[in-house]
Amino acid sequence: NDSSYTPDFEDIEELKEEDVREAANIKERFILNPAKITVAEEAIRQLYKTKGFYNSKVSSTISYPDDRGAVVEFNIDEGKKIYIKEISFEGNSTFDDDTLRDEIETGERWFMSWLTESGLLDMNKIEQDGQRIVAFYGNNGFLEAKIGEPVITQQGEWLYIKFVIEEGPRFRVGTVDFTGDLLGGKSELLNLLSIRKEKWLSRQTVREDILKMTDYYAESGYAFANIRPRITKSPIGNRMDIVFDIDKSNLVY
Repeated sequence: NDSSYTPDFEDIEELKEEDVREAANIKERFILNPAKITVAEEAIRQLYKTKGFYNSKVSSTISYPDDRGAVVEFNIDEGKKIYIKEISFEGNSTFDDDTLRDEIETGERWFMSWLTESGLLDMNKIEQDGQRIVAFYGNNGFLEAKIGEPVITQQGEWLYIKFVIEEGPRFRVGTVDFTGDLLGGKSELLNLLSIRKEKWLSRQTVREDILKMTDYYAESGYAFANIRPRITKSPIGNRMDIVFDIDKSNLVY
């Protein structure tokens, strides 16, 4: 007969058992597969990490009480919730730690972020919010900025998190031009743009300018105009030249 098993979960107090079962994805009457049980153990550990239980431990035992199948028991040591004590940065020479922390702590998603009001760590969000720091650099001229995996160290019930940043060169705004389907002269389009007035190149400002031009074309009946920026290094100095390539598509009536 096919060996099937009933998964059992011991010592669950802090989380809902149904959530742990769902993470494990091990169900009754399935063919016994030890590899899947190993995957389930890690899935349970990751679930606990996302809820702040950074030190949880999961093991499993398989028993064969009769010839009808196997019984799998997951043994869970939930541990205690771990809290963030300090967030620091390395490699940031242009912006200080407080400025970069503000990019994480004052965002729209702050109340949902990996750093909650009580300081709980949510591993699912930490990488996304690290990219918010990269986006901040990208909006201040550092188009080649990179951020490494956060270095997480633990002392007792406290976590210390350090982001390692590679700023790269800082680029000013170079020339701004257009190709493709122009409505009227270039001067009208230039007057719409904010990026040409800025000192440092900002990805966010470029995106906002594309929306302005898209609205401008829509007002003339080109509702599906497609505008793409081509950003290239200027041969002179640390500057980036921008060419907006415009495909106005068909008139919409």
